[in-house]
Amino acid sequence: MEIDYPLLAVGELEAVAARWQALGFAPGPPRRQPWGAVSRAIGLGRQGIALVAMEEAAPEHVLGRLLGEALKRGDGVAALALHSADLAAEIAAIEARGGWSAGLVEGRLAVLPDDDFADLAVLLGRLDAPEPAAHPNGADALGAVLAFAPQPARVAARLATIWGPAAVAEQPGGLLLQAGDVGLSVLDEAALLRRLPGMRLPAGAAR
Repeated sequence: MEIDYPLLAVGELEAVAARWQALGFAPGPPRRQPWGAVSRAIGLGRQGIALVAMEEAAPEHVLGRLLGEALKRGDGVAALALHSADLAAEIAAIEARGGWSAGLVEGRLAVLPDDDFADLAVLLGRLDAPEPAAHPNGADALGAVLAFAPQPARVAARLATIWGPAAVAEQPGGLLLQAGDVGLSVLDEAALLRRLPGMRLPAGAAR
């Protein structure tokens, strides 16, 4: 299952979109969603990044609840959206490995929360994937997703539940999972800062 896009939950959509624009990206126009959200997409080839803010509470909607809970923890990636070639078969395989689905959005997107690691929620299917765009900085592909975990080994079982045990490999300071063209690295603090020298972890990252 390939990574389509990280779903980045933000409190102030236009302020965050302006920061991405200052970095040379071209966020798409606002789009209102049926679960009380408004989004702006950053299209990168076949993948992208979705910036999403909640305009109203939508506790009765499974995706609205997920985004609302994510924003209580602060701005950050609320879920990874994965492309599914066979949604029913892949949900069945994930459930057989111990995962669970909180329900379907518009009958074509499964929401797969995680009881222990809320930031590792997965959306399986396709829903409003970012359209490719020309960015002034020349970016044209999503090459990798880096995730910080104080103890990467603790999330190995979650990754194996979604992708299968054979997909998860160890790497120095963490785990590597190749999801189509996009590699997902789950790294401890030292390994992450080696990859991104000069970066400061945000407050609350150790959760």
